[in-house]
Amino acid sequence: MGSKMVTVVDIGSSKILAVTAELLGGKSIEIKGIGQAPSNGILKGKVIDIKDLSESIKDAIDQLKENSNQDIDSLFVSVSGDYIKYMNAVGKVTLSTEGKSTEIKQEHINLVLDDAKNSVLKQTGLENYEIIHTIPKFFLIDNNTEHYKLPLMFSGTKLSGEITTILVEKVVLQNLNKCFDINGYKVDSYVLASYASALGVLTEQERDLGCILLDIGSGISDGIIFSKKYIQAISVNLVGSEEITKDIYKVLRTLPKTANDLKTGLSQLDYSKYDFSKEIEYRTFDRNITKKVQLQVVKEIIERRIQDSLETSYKDLIKSYKPEMISAGLVLTGGACYLDVYASIARETFNMPVKITHPVLDGMSGKIDDLNKLESSVVIGMLRYCGLNNIEAKTIFPKKIKLKNIFSEIKKFFSE
Repeated sequence: MGSKMVTVVDIGSSKILAVTAELLGGKSIEIKGIGQAPSNGILKGKVIDIKDLSESIKDAIDQLKENSNQDIDSLFVSVSGDYIKYMNAVGKVTLSTEGKSTEIKQEHINLVLDDAKNSVLKQTGLENYEIIHTIPKFFLIDNNTEHYKLPLMFSGTKLSGEITTILVEKVVLQNLNKCFDINGYKVDSYVLASYASALGVLTEQERDLGCILLDIGSGISDGIIFSKKYIQAISVNLVGSEEITKDIYKVLRTLPKTANDLKTGLSQLDYSKYDFSKEIEYRTFDRNITKKVQLQVVKEIIERRIQDSLETSYKDLIKSYKPEMISAGLVLTGGACYLDVYASIARETFNMPVKITHPVLDGMSGKIDDLNKLESSVVIGMLRYCGLNNIEAKTIFPKKIKLKNIFSEIKKFFSE
């Protein structure tokens, strides 16, 4: 298989991150260039100003083209918001009308996926939705009860599969398409942000043992649950770190930039050693007036908002899992997680082990230094998504896990 150039664009609430890479086959990916720009015209994942967002996209892609010296070819774009739905469906296909066993090929799998999609779209209330993902959980051959991860080359007379479908409101995609069309680009595919983030940070052992991933960004907290390598649930909480900034400037009556600087400054402190009784001086809305505030007050404002946000995510996610399903605990990623206090509050809220994780860059080369960041989890996952060269979510169907690797992963998890 030859190499292929792709470009992925993560449209966040605070910035747009675009990356061009060459897929070299297998898990090998070479980063050719990175571009980013502040995002305007989007709120909680929805386009609110097409002109502003299209200009932000242009700025990010222009910088990307300058840094990579590459043309933009295949274009993949992230989506997240309260316009997302997920549904499980069953797809079926008869392999032989004569009752003879037939070797299962990719075209048969595609027919199962299409049948699952059609069964979902026929449901009342989904007329204004479009399916962006059909993610297989498992396949069944004939009347056997054995679950097949990838049934290619097996033989049978009937093939069925349980499929997770991800749906997005059509109008949302139409508005996003318009923002790219204005700049002369066509979106090849949209990728659910939480799914991409999972591909970017979770190990196969974590997906198998069962874990919850929360990607906490500026405007949205994306949640996704895995157990036995399957997606069990998806959650979108329209609260991110920008709400912390708002709380600070409302309480202290200061400017948003000052509030954000305070939040960022506290994210760099060692909470276990720092003396929060110290006072700092800040400017109020009236730039000629300064006041003093104890850092403990700022810390409590931040912690209250984080606790409220995590409790909202917990209440949404707890409906979709039982404690015994989640052996690998809670994994946090996303730009907001530079505030280490997220981990301690999440540990109390979810009552399970918690760790903060950067994207996994194994197999990646080129300009990767700027992508080893918490806020890069989605673009790294999107690149891995683009590298899937078989049925969708092939990475959810890894090689057989060795038992010693599972114990090694558990030991590593609890030591972090």
